Amino acid sequence: MGKVTYSYQVKGMSDVQQKTVNLITAEEAEKAGWFSLFLRAIGDFFGDLFTGIKNLF
Repeated sequence: MGKVTYSYQVKGMSDVQQKTVNLITAEEAEKAGWFSLFLRAIGDFFGDLFTGIKNLF
């Protein structure tokens, strides 16, 4: 499915630790088509736009 990398710092240590793990699914997942991705991007754009306007007031 993909990978995720997270960073953490252990108390008493100055170095930041990083770990990368593979993400897997229990079932086969279909890849979204271009039309679904396009509609999702439009929804995200307007959602972010309205959230930004709401936070102005």
